[in-house]
Amino acid sequence: MLVKELIEELQSLNPEARVVVRGYEGGLEDVENCKEVYLDLNVNSVWYYGKHEETLDHKNNPAVLLG
Repeated sequence: MLVKELIEELQSLNPEARVVVRGYEGGLEDVENCKEVYLDLNVNSVWYYGKHEETLDHKNNPAVLLG
């Protein structure tokens, strides 16, 4: 999902709604921050890792990390 797609989705929702992410083993956690990161895409194939990895190379694939 791109930031512009997320903005479009969010505009259709209640602006007073809480933003959450899934907890590590269950439950839900508040999003406390967001920051720009850069990714190496599709570098992990093992199911228990996310597909992408963060990189320090600021020329690659900008992304927004919610935490």
